[in-house]
Amino acid sequence: MNKILLSWLVAPFLSSAAAFGQSFYLVEKTQLSLQTSASAPSPFTNFGPYLFSSQAPSAATLTPPGLAGMPMAFNSGNSDYELHGSLATKAALDAAFPNGSYRFSGSGFPNGTVNISGDLYPTVPQVTNGTWQNGVLVVDPSQNYTINLNNFSSYATGGIGGYMDLKITSEGSADNVTLEQTYCTIAGVGATVSPTPFTSYVIPAHALTAGLPYRLVISYYTVTSYDSTTIPGSGLVGMYENTLIVYVVGKSSTSIAPPVIATQPVNQAVVSGTSATFAPVVTFNGSTGIPNNATSIFWYFVTPQSSPTIVGGPGGKYSPVGNSPCGIAVNNVGASDVGSYYLEVINGGGLALSQTATLSLVTGIPVITTQPAASQSVNAGANVALSVVATNAGTYQWQLNGSPVAGATNATLALSNIGTAQRGAYTVVVSNSLGSATSNPATVAVSVGSCLFNISSRAYLGSGPYQNIVAGFYTNGSGSKWVVVRGIGPNLAVVDPPLTGLTLNNPKLTLFNGSSTALYTNTGWGSSQTLINAFASVYAAPLQNNSNDTAIFDPVPAGSGVGYTAEVDSANNGTGIALVEVYDYDAYTGTPASNLINISTRAFVGPGNDALVAGFWSIGSTSQTLLIRAVGPGLAAGNPALNGLNLVTPTLTLFDSTGAVIGTNTGWGTAPVRGNSTVAAGIQPATTAIMNGVYASPIAAGSADCAMVVTLPGNAGYTAQVNGAGSTTGIALVEVYNVP
Repeated sequence: MNKILLSWLVAPFLSSAAAFGQSFYLVEKTQLSLQTSASAPSPFTNFGPYLFSSQAPSAATLTPPGLAGMPMAFNSGNSDYELHGSLATKAALDAAFPNGSYRFSGSGFPNGTVNISGDLYPTVPQVTNGTWQNGVLVVDPSQNYTINLNNFSSYATGGIGGYMDLKITSEGSADNVTLEQTYCTIAGVGATVSPTPFTSYVIPAHALTAGLPYRLVISYYTVTSYDSTTIPGSGLVGMYENTLIVYVVGKSSTSIAPPVIATQPVNQAVVSGTSATFAPVVTFNGSTGIPNNATSIFWYFVTPQSSPTIVGGPGGKYSPVGNSPCGIAVNNVGASDVGSYYLEVINGGGLALSQTATLSLVTGIPVITTQPAASQSVNAGANVALSVVATNAGTYQWQLNGSPVAGATNATLALSNIGTAQRGAYTVVVSNSLGSATSNPATVAVSVGSCLFNISSRAYLGSGPYQNIVAGFYTNGSGSKWVVVRGIGPNLAVVDPPLTGLTLNNPKLTLFNGSSTALYTNTGWGSSQTLINAFASVYAAPLQNNSNDTAIFDPVPAGSGVGYTAEVDSANNGTGIALVEVYDYDAYTGTPASNLINISTRAFVGPGNDALVAGFWSIGSTSQTLLIRAVGPGLAAGNPALNGLNLVTPTLTLFDSTGAVIGTNTGWGTAPVRGNSTVAAGIQPATTAIMNGVYASPIAAGSADCAMVVTLPGNAGYTAQVNGAGSTTGIALVEVYNVP
């Protein structure tokens, strides 16, 4: 394929100028951004987004200010001579390629200089409208579609002029589309000359094809110098550029599964002359087979001295990987292949960009020269970093207590918002094709000073079997624990008026011990002053005087493995939405000898307002690690009487107190997906070992039951919601376990 990213950036300027019979000696600095949502664009993360580019129509040496001359290499694809750089930061770009006067020299033409100074980068381009889905802009191809842009604020004011280019091209080979619009303030370079920048572009109806992907490149240029006389027939140009890349798809009536990078490519270190394989796992709706729709798969290669280049194709240097439809093998590896590689997959459903993986050459087995720190002791919720330095390193795999840590394949292991499930001994295995070395263990101790405070679960109480609401809780410690337990029906409509007419009119509340013996029962809380005082102590919402809502305030024995069940039924065979609440009264009023350690609610899950919604509070001086589960199929496995009544495909969503999503899970065998919440939460996949460690009932491997492990800041409230995938209904269980 041999397609170069640089051509998307500077080629519009050069090609339009070439139409007037003039070639160019060019020096340019570029900032490159990617926009994947309605939010502001961000710098590319797959490679250094700060680019230096220079081109010459004939053999030349380029001398940057204060540095030695740099020969420019011939590029057969563009039939010119080029010199590039790709740096991670602007400071690095300016250090490698300083601002000032650049001198072109060579045989057959006079020396010429190009001035680039002032850091006159234009505004970062941005698409300000449209519908975004899975990282792409969705365009209806059946009608004219207007793309709105932000204003190029320094257009025609910075430097000696401004230039704009918008270009849409086919991402794959399914069709050949090129749409372009250019404006400029400099006469003679081929673009439409206008002092006013354009801020919108209309894609004509039927120019794009439904279901196919496209690339939108928007470039804003500030030209700092332009000399058309020093070198006859050629122009000397210096400029700054800000370019935005947006992936566009034609809206389709057919649902298309977006690509997901399920397993990232890993670093490779091989002996010269051998092959290196990058074989990430890419899934489409859970399947690794590439679906029968237009899917573009590109591998990019980049070094600090080059712009990203698309590699692959039928040649001998690169070949496909048989067991990885999106993989690539680099054959006969030499020094010119050393650098970074990343994968881009895009179809009508969305975009997926992999992390970068490096390819390096080795001459011996890895040797660890700097070991990770021997031990650290932190509080839950802290950030921990472990690192190793090794020579001849190829791949890294960190391990916790001897088991691989998923995704931990770099020299540094960053553990953000660490939880108690992540304490233990860490080692890293450094490998290449000749051998491996294992680091000394680094022990991380994690302390926790928080506990569960209360739970309140809202659900629909129906008339079918097992459609009451059953909330369970366990304690630790010793002595007695005072609890406030409430079964709310009518008061739900008071605090949430949209529920008027939907609530349970006459709830009945019963508290059972672990032997299923009824300890306390209430129907109508009676406006007791003792209860009013208890409600105030635990900050529970007041109840209307003499309402049919229910409440119990009494002590229960506490201790390891001591559990209770609060059951809400209807006192008159009614149905409706109800709320069960359990408050740890002692934790509000003093320092108790025991705490709540896990809480759960079993109820019917229906659509809309009939979802199972569990709210809980964590209190204390540190973050707290919790196992949260939504069990549907596992209920029938544990209780055959629920077979056919249980929720077959639950989904679990964890919200923060603002309603933003912390994480979601559908099927505990897949990793939870982080949401848009800004809460400093650590999220991990649930494992059988973690479940066994908190004595959670077993759920089958590969089942549709949901689970995630989260480390959440204390002194805050959270909500775990259980729904049925595809509006399915049935009995389900939501659980929150303390992971000590």
